[in-house]
Formats: sequence, structure tokens, C-alpha cells
Amino acid sequence: FRMTSQGEIGIGGANYGTDGHVLTSAGAGAAVAWEALPSGATSWDAIVAASGADYTTPQLADDALDAGDYTMYCKGETYVALTVSTNNARIFLEPGTVFTGAITLSGSNVTLVAGAGCDFQGLVTLSGIGNNLLCENGCTFIGVATAAADCTFDGGGHDTVVSGGVARHAVELHGAFNTARNFTCSTTAGGGQAFNALHMRFNSDNSLSENIVVTDSDNEGIHNEADDSMVTNCQVLGADSHGINATNHRQRTIGNFVDAAGAQGIYSNGNDTTITSNIVRDQASAAIYLDTGANDQVIFGNRLDGAITDNGTSNLESGFNDEGAF
Repeated sequence: FRMTSQGEIGIGGANYGTDGHVLTSAGAGAAVAWEALPSGATSWDAIVAASGADYTTPQLADDALDAGDYTMYCKGETYVALTVSTNNARIFLEPGTVFTGAITLSGSNVTLVAGAGCDFQGLVTLSGIGNNLLCENGCTFIGVATAAADCTFDGGGHDTVVSGGVARHAVELHGAFNTARNFTCSTTAGGGQAFNALHMRFNSDNSLSENIVVTDSDNEGIHNEADDSMVTNCQVLGADSHGINATNHRQRTIGNFVDAAGAQGIYSNGNDTTITSNIVRDQASAAIYLDTGANDQVIFGNRLDGAITDNGTSNLESGFNDEGAF
């Protein structure tokens, strides 16, 4: 190696590489070389590790970098809490990272990517527009909530588990055009707190929930108050009350499996809703229950453990469903 007064490092003489090159090992028995950064490689603005790195906590890194967007990499260690108010930040967590406190992403277009086995022991809230929580399969949460439009929570697979217990809805959508997909969620059955496993609030219009497994719920498995929304390809395997509550207008409840609901399998009370291609069985009351506010609905192609109760008007359902499938 040659060291110059300008801080250059030369390999085998005056080979200083070119701007942007990195020093790369060629393995045992071979000299190192200057090479271009591989295609797709990420340059981190900060590396975080409790045991020592650029910063010892994600919050210290965020506080130092919040003048502009940044990319942060957190080693798989234990941290306390994090609030990100910076826009366009990207945060990557190594597999096995633990947060013992709450995480709040309040900046806009913030993305948090969690490796497999990350454990979030405080509530994770996406309160900025366009925020994303993207997981590898196998993460654990005590609660995930959105509080702005265009947010996405993708659990990466059904080994990602959100357990609200008796403290909260496990997953709560509270903003238009939200997306929730690919996870398992529950609240404690018999807990007496009326928390739903998945709660889509009235102002989460045009939102989508898909490929979600509800293992049990203290109240309703999936509660949907959002106009123009969709619940599809979900499984509700137990609930103290309704399996799916589709209680507003122009909703689509399509291709779901509902088992062992403590009240109605699917309850609906809105106009111009479509309920199709669902399987409902072993419920305590009606397989599908259309309340007095359920009008101009299409109920088609469902396989049911019992009859449809229709208290609404102008609903298309007679003769188009198998009401004795189980």
C-alpha cells in the first residue's frame, strides 16, 4: 500500500482507484482491488448499533439526520423507542431487532423495513401520509395503527403476528387508501374489552385488507366501517361476535373464510355492497345477516352453514347461494 500526503491509498504503487470505488477483497492468496460499488448496493447515511456504530440508538441517528431524507441501517440489537418526523426517511432493521417502546412514523413517505424475527413491544403508528411498514415473515407486534392516508402494512406472511390482547384493536386502519395484508392478528377472546382483531375505521375509505388470518377476537374478527373498501382472501377462525362486519356503503367482501363466529358469520348494513364467494360455517346466528340499512346489495356464490337473513330492500340474493353447504 502507498499512503500519500493527500490521504490517498495506492494498491501496488500509484493505483488509487477512481471516485466512488471501494476496497474489495479477492480472497485468500490474492491482492485487494479498487472496484465499483456493486449494482443495487445501498449507501447508508447512518449505521446504528447499541454496542457501538455511527450512533447507538435510532433516535440519536434520526435527530442528527432530520434536516433531510436519509437511509438508516439498524443492527439486530435492542432499542427503546423511535419517533421519525423526517420526510422520505428509509429505515432498515436487521433480523432479530427488538424495540421495547413505541415507534411513531409522523413524517411523510417514511418506510420502515423489518427483518424476520423483529419484535415490537410498543405500538407502531404510521401517522404520516404515504408511510410503509414492510416486514419479512416472522415479526411480532402488540399493535399496528395507521393515522393518515396511503399507508401500507405488509407483514410478509402469516408468521408475522399482531396480538392486541385486551389493550387495543390488533390492527387499526384510520386513513383513506390504506392497505393491510399478509399477517396474522388477534385480540384476547373473552377479554370483555370489545377490541377487534382488524378494525377499519369509517374514514379509511377505499382501503384494502387482504390475505389476513384472524385466529380469535374479543369482539368482531374484521370490523369494516369504510366506504368503497374491500376485504378479500381473509380467514376468520374465531370471534366472540360477528366474523366480518361490513357496515357501510359500496363495500366488497369477497373470497373469505369465516368459522366459529359468536354471532353472525357476515353482518352487513350498507347500500350497494357486494358479498360474494365466501365460505361461512359454524356461526352462532345467521350465516349472512342483512340489517334494515342493507339495500341494493348483491349476495352471490357463497357457501353457507345456514340461511341468509334479509331485512333490507332490493337485495339480489335469493337462489344464488348454497345455504346448506355444511
